[in-house]
Amino acid sequence: MKAFTLKLILFTASISVLLFCWNTFSPPALHDNVSWYILAFFATSTALVHYLLVRSASGEPKAFVNQFMGLTAIKLFAYLSFLIIVFLVNRDHARAVALYFLVMYLFFTVFEVSSLYRKLKK
Repeated sequence: MKAFTLKLILFTASISVLLFCWNTFSPPALHDNVSWYILAFFATSTALVHYLLVRSASGEPKAFVNQFMGLTAIKLFAYLSFLIIVFLVNRDHARAVALYFLVMYLFFTVFEVSSLYRKLKK
């Protein structure tokens, strides 16, 4: 778990640098301060989901599949709820928020799946 935490911190730091550059150099209509909250949300949820999945992988495979599917459904519902709340709070920059959320979802999902795959392959 230590190795994953370190990789997640480095990954989040690199995304933070990209996000800072985007917010600094892009037109004002394409950036918003909510993006930092979205980044923090994805980093925290990725750490939590990875911890729960690795812990459940130590049991029998059938239970892991059930827990994986259940946790994925809960995660998607939480992501949707978070996105709706952000949209309601920040209606002025809804396109920028949607873009941030989509890109962060893509980055963190690829990171999470690749990390989990490497962990379970061992």
